[in-house]
Amino acid sequence: MRTFYFILFSLLVNFQVTQGQKNVTITGKIANSKENELQLGDYKAKIDSLGHFRFHFQVTNSSIYILKYKNEETEIYLQPNDSIIISFNDSDFKKSITYRGNSVVINNYLANAFNIEQYLDTTYRIYMTLSEDEYINKVEKQREIVFQQFESFINTNKSQTSAEFINIYKISVNMGFNWIISMFDLCQNNYISTEDRLSYYKRHSYITDFDFNNSKLQNIKYYNMLMESILRYNIYDLLLNNAEIKKSDNQRIEAYFKAIKLLYTNAEIRNYWLYKYLKEHINNYGVKNIENLIKDFNIICLNQAYLNEINEYYQNELKNRQNHLIKTYKEINGFKLDAHIFIPKDIKPKEKRPAIVYFHGGGFVEGKPDWHFGYNEYGFVSIAIEYRLYYRQGAMPLEEISDAKSAIRWIRQNADELHVDTNKIIASGNSDGGALVIGAALTDSLNEPNENLNISSKPNAMIINAHGCYITFGPFKDKERLARFSGINLVKPKALPCLVIHGTKDYGVPIADPEAFVNKMRAVGNFCEFKKLDGAGHVPWLYPPYSTEAWTAREEFLKHLGYINK
Repeated sequence: MRTFYFILFSLLVNFQVTQGQKNVTITGKIANSKENELQLGDYKAKIDSLGHFRFHFQVTNSSIYILKYKNEETEIYLQPNDSIIISFNDSDFKKSITYRGNSVVINNYLANAFNIEQYLDTTYRIYMTLSEDEYINKVEKQREIVFQQFESFINTNKSQTSAEFINIYKISVNMGFNWIISMFDLCQNNYISTEDRLSYYKRHSYITDFDFNNSKLQNIKYYNMLMESILRYNIYDLLLNNAEIKKSDNQRIEAYFKAIKLLYTNAEIRNYWLYKYLKEHINNYGVKNIENLIKDFNIICLNQAYLNEINEYYQNELKNRQNHLIKTYKEINGFKLDAHIFIPKDIKPKEKRPAIVYFHGGGFVEGKPDWHFGYNEYGFVSIAIEYRLYYRQGAMPLEEISDAKSAIRWIRQNADELHVDTNKIIASGNSDGGALVIGAALTDSLNEPNENLNISSKPNAMIINAHGCYITFGPFKDKERLARFSGINLVKPKALPCLVIHGTKDYGVPIADPEAFVNKMRAVGNFCEFKKLDGAGHVPWLYPPYSTEAWTAREEFLKHLGYINK
């Protein structure tokens, strides 16, 4: 069966429907709309005060597009010259959507068709336990069921389905299921080693043996997702075997650039992927030491809109790094790690003030100190710390905790220059940044041997935001050692005062985890405040009113410590 679907997929990806550029028009109304915009593929339409919208653009080929509203989406089939009217309710997008005009039967089917992403989400935990052959067999059985259902639909609606739609839908479904197969390594909770990756033969069959330079496939939903898997497998090899990339402190984006330039001969597709990953890197990792990538992108990319957006973004991010003091606090393995220091402008010579030291989140693999740039509202010295990450420098969690300890020790060592009161250093960590704070505060090991260990690497207080106090999650091996350095297992009497802030609807990090840490801290006599944000998810600091509640809790904590006036 696997061979049949692979051959079918290989034949279908060469299928092209070319009819010359013609217009399509999609109009409609959203009942009780609270949004300003609706997206169809790469096109956006404004929603007026009555809920009306209109798309009008040219297409060359029949294709399946993605219609997005808020956080939901559905597929819609469009042919040249189509005119379609859509209506739905703001509160129930997918269930209430109706169509008039062309391809009504087809689009009703797509609105209720099998959801491949949802299937993976709901079966993820089961799939984690399977071997490669078991995993693939399970996926193939589900693929067969979906095609049986589709054949039944076609037989019932022969007069209202076209050969073009049938072929395009089969391409889409095959890409979707091949994408699930390509996700085997991630379902094994592993994306940093080779042992849980697809074997070479299956990898070749399912995710690389088709024409991914075919721009006719770009509108298909799972094309980009499958492309990301192809690139992910290619950068694995580069990260493991390319000596030059291993020296870089931007390893992942360097590997992506190299893989994209090797894989894509189609300039349009190559431009898109370079743009996508460079923008993602700036957004999630920052602009440090990427000037050569920017130059490379400006030479290669032929899309002026991409060039303008990336260059503007890059220059703006550079400006954000120019209004404060930047000092290297640690050099290790050729990497220089920076502290970004915001000293209050009204500070007097030799004056010392409390310092708040920020460790960003990002699952130990991504993130940037820029997320915490800015002057402190209480007049403290504010310091945002760059630490090693897996996707930048190939670092593991315990190495990142070591960086946090080095940062606190360096701040103490340079307290006079930085105007820091060494009795009032607060370490604040978001998500996995909380693991770095707890590690610096509660463990006596993980020190760098070349540092002055007579200078403490412990802060004076901890603020832990949205961290579960376990670091055994994710792809990292040696779970037993990681468990020993998880916050829940570092608790001891006479620990530093601590504030824990967590959302009750943080499904990524269940509130029971930090609650267990708080209870354990209190049980041995430590001062540990616990602020539950009712209804908040994983990043409550971004969303009022949760951000206001969190800010108030921090203020009360600082008052209790005597760092600000009551």
